Amino acid sequence: MIAFITGTIHHLQDGAVVVLTGGIGYAVAIPQRTQQSLHVGDTVSFYTYQHVREDVLALYGFESVSEMQFFKQLLQVSGIGPRIALTALSQHSALEIQRAIIRADKTFLTGISGIGKKTAERIILDLKDSLAVLEGETNNSAPSQEQELSAIDALISLGYSRVEAMAALKEVDQSLSLEEQVRQALRRASRV
Repeated sequence: MIAFITGTIHHLQDGAVVVLTGGIGYAVAIPQRTQQSLHVGDTVSFYTYQHVREDVLALYGFESVSEMQFFKQLLQVSGIGPRIALTALSQHSALEIQRAIIRADKTFLTGISGIGKKTAERIILDLKDSLAVLEGETNNSAPSQEQELSAIDALISLGYSRVEAMAALKEVDQSLSLEEQVRQALRRASRV
């Protein structure tokens, strides 16, 4: 089982990247939101989920453990396969989808390609309770995660790739305000 991969992007495909590591190129399906900020030659690291069926062996990659775990939760819902789960994470962040599930927002969920009314209801029924417990346990850390995503988005809007933004924010104090995190990240990035 391949659980994690680090390497260089050899080339980009529709909905996937080929990560070159140890002389082998691995096709890794990733959310479109992630792929948009990547370029050939970037060094990347993905937490991976290996999907095995009789006729398919596929590798799905995610930037965080929490995103991968949510992908796996979606797969537990009847009628949701890897393609639909990846499409959902391509259109919205895991946090946005989780909030919609907790709020039982069927309109939001049916706006995702491949998810109809019945599937949206099934997702809410199957995942709402576990996500509500999870949100209650991690309520104190949620603003930090949201703030980190906002800082990454701010750096991307300034022309940095997602990988560069994440690297610049890696050693920035997460307790600082969003603005100060971005300032410190910009200072670090300009020194490199």
